[in-house]
Amino acid sequence: MRSLVRVHLQCERVSPKMQSTKKRTRTAIPANVKREICLFHEQNPKASRDCVIRHVFKGHRLALGRSTISDILKEKEKWLFRLPTDTSTKARTPQQQRLEDALFLWFSEARARAMPVSDEILITKAKSVGERLGVPETFSYSVGWLQRFKQRRKIRFYKRHGRAASEGDAAVTDARRVLKTFLRGYDLNDIYSMGESGLFFRMEPNAALGPVSGKKRNTQRLAVALCVNALGTDKRKPLVVWECKRPHCFERDFDPNRVCCWRWNKNARMTALLFEEWLQEFDRSMRVRNRHVVLLLHSTPAHKNTAEQLTNVSLRFLPPDSTSAIQPLDAGIIRNFRALYRRQQLQHYVRCVDAGKPQDVNIKEALYLVRDSWQQVSAATISNCWRHCDILPTHPEPAAPGSEEANTTAEVIRSISEILTRLPGTAGVTPDSILRAEEDAPISETLADDGFVELARHCAPDSASETLDVDDRAPPRPATAREARRGLESALAYAEQNPDLFGIGEIDCIRGLIKKTAAVGHQNARQTTLCEYFRQ
Repeated sequence: MRSLVRVHLQCERVSPKMQSTKKRTRTAIPANVKREICLFHEQNPKASRDCVIRHVFKGHRLALGRSTISDILKEKEKWLFRLPTDTSTKARTPQQQRLEDALFLWFSEARARAMPVSDEILITKAKSVGERLGVPETFSYSVGWLQRFKQRRKIRFYKRHGRAASEGDAAVTDARRVLKTFLRGYDLNDIYSMGESGLFFRMEPNAALGPVSGKKRNTQRLAVALCVNALGTDKRKPLVVWECKRPHCFERDFDPNRVCCWRWNKNARMTALLFEEWLQEFDRSMRVRNRHVVLLLHSTPAHKNTAEQLTNVSLRFLPPDSTSAIQPLDAGIIRNFRALYRRQQLQHYVRCVDAGKPQDVNIKEALYLVRDSWQQVSAATISNCWRHCDILPTHPEPAAPGSEEANTTAEVIRSISEILTRLPGTAGVTPDSILRAEEDAPISETLADDGFVELARHCAPDSASETLDVDDRAPPRPATAREARRGLESALAYAEQNPDLFGIGEIDCIRGLIKKTAAVGHQNARQTTLCEYFRQ
């Protein structure tokens, strides 16, 4: 009887609590609030969920749960690319995403070529692309679908008005005036420019003389994109595009993204999707640093981007008829980079000759040369090229004479001439003939109809082979910790014997590496067997 009374009393205590429990009401959260939550979490990564909840309630009077915050942060990449003014509460995914991606790529290229495009042309093209992509026949290419597609991609149609074409100096003067007005609201640190160049990374020094009997000219080419601000204080990591994901010389442990921004496709050229990926990463880095910048670009199909996805980067396309005169990268920065690469490549060839090895550079070595060459481009050279273009509202301060003026193109060309005298088979080769080799190399892709379909399927990078035998030499055997320590000890002895060449900081760096390799050796050490002992 007592047990029955006890159970009855417990039920009486629980029942009021159960009766007061209400189902949580559904709260519609606008996209800009979700974007703000993700931004707050990026700026305060150690903030707890309760702290984020208080921040949202204080700013928008929305009471959210911890699970809701966690669900939003799981899709952080999605919400960070929404506009701050986007108050929509439903994000509908297009029924045929690949079709719309391919159609927008085609539209971007048509717009870059100044081709008139109407609604009828878009629908006709969509049907053609849909057949290649295998879109079901039941899909309706209706006017309503087209309007929603244009709204999602921010496409607006306008009437074209004829105007007199500006040519020569008049076009350049007008472009400079417009750019100065546009850039007036930006600090010089926040004005960036991006340019691309083809690079024959394995070209022999005697290739400029013409074809040699029994040997073809090596035209294996990298596409290299460089980005830098007006003061030269922020040189972005080079974007390098190659034909495959992992050449054999990468072996198993080499990560190319530690050296550069590594991308690949079957043609080793810049495409719209590769540029889109790089641009989103650039925008993300500016957003984390709370900076709003402008990026100057060539007006090419590969540079077309859905601008509504960017939050902290504004794109400014240079007019095609005056790009060569107002693009800072084309004003001497890329030429200086190429000259520095050629100098390092020729120095590598000299070391190969001294060691009795064939003169060759594999893709892994080329990535290090690209990184080192870009690092050696001085801030003075960069600011001088920007000043020469005359597009900035205020010119950067010129460097003091002899302070930063290092690695100028003229100095590098003189050093290349000296190196050529030390290489066999380079009689008659001039530095200018070497530097002109990449001027006509294609770097961005002009796509045919099938190209848009392949990009929409996201097969452009993966269609290239995973591995490509670029290097004919066998991959070297992985070095052991003992071998690394012995090599470092030899380097330390050489550095200590030549105090005029090595400072105390460099010696301490070598000593630190010796300690690290010794620690790794102790961790991997095991007892030596008798057979292994006598085999040594």
